[in-house]
Amino acid sequence: MNITTRVEIERAIVKRIVRSAFAAGYSVTVHDGDAISLVRSRSLSGVMAAVMTTDEDTLIFRDKETEARIGQVSLVYGNCGWDVISDHTDSKAMESMLADATRYAEMVEFQYC
Repeated sequence: MNITTRVEIERAIVKRIVRSAFAAGYSVTVHDGDAISLVRSRSLSGVMAAVMTTDEDTLIFRDKETEARIGQVSLVYGNCGWDVISDHTDSKAMESMLADATRYAEMVEFQYC
C-alpha cells in the first residue's frame, strides 16, 4: 500500500469516529501528543484540521450538555492505516461510538492485508 492510500484510510477512520461522536452528542478535544490543539469542538472540519499534524493524537470526548467526560481514543499514524486506533476507553458508550469506524477498519484490513 502506498503512503497516499494509508493516509486516506486513516482520515476515513478518524472522520467516522468524529461523525459518530457528534451524532451521539459529544464534543471532541484533540491532544496532538505535545499539546491540546482543539478544545471541545463540534466541527468536523475543525477536528480534521487539528488531527494528523504529529505521529499520534488523542481524541477526548465529552457530553456537549453536561460536559461529562465520556472517554478517549488514541490514534497512531504511519502503520498500515486500518490500525490507526491504538487504544480507547473500554465502555459501552465508546464501543457504540467506535462501531462504524471499527467495521470500516476491519473491511479495509481484509482488502489490503
